[in-house]
Amino acid sequence: ITITRPPSAPWPKIVTVDYGAGCTGFNDATRSGKIIIEVTGPRAETGSKITVTFNNYFFNGIKVEGTKVFENAGLNNNQNPVISIILTGGKLTLPDGKTIERSFNHQREWTVGFLTKNIWDDECLVTGTATGKNINGVAYTNTIMTALHWKRVCKFIVSGVVKIEREGLEAIELNYGTGDCDAKAV
Repeated sequence: ITITRPPSAPWPKIVTVDYGAGCTGFNDATRSGKIIIEVTGPRAETGSKITVTFNNYFFNGIKVEGTKVFENAGLNNNQNPVISIILTGGKLTLPDGKTIERSFNHQREWTVGFLTKNIWDDECLVTGTATGKNINGVAYTNTIMTALHWKRVCKFIVSGVVKIEREGLEAIELNYGTGDCDAKAV
């Protein structure tokens, strides 16, 4: 891991995680190539961005591509911090040549825990859309109809509704319930 920044200022920082030709780590996962992370300022500062890109990066033989940008959009009308997360050109190329594509534009309204040191109290409401193509080349669009309530202490989304539209099929809605920390959705 290397970190570069201007000699007279703390920002921007560029963090490069270089796995070289390949190494095996936690859970026997094999990685190669580079993950490059540019940070323009502190997370809590409005306008600060984190941009993640990949340079010939592979995870367990799967090539990972795309650009993911996290930006602090400031406080909303509820005085909660909002982080915009945009993935463009997301693509996984499997060893057999099949691909999975995904792009999204999400907003996370942090309702609890944004500035605390304890990550386990984090909660946010997620809105936005995602588009892409699955491994069979079928195009899809997922639209969050009712904000998804995410709690770090829960394994699953606890409430909210997503509309799932797939090429050639009738649209469906997935409802995560009323807030219980469970694996149930309708």
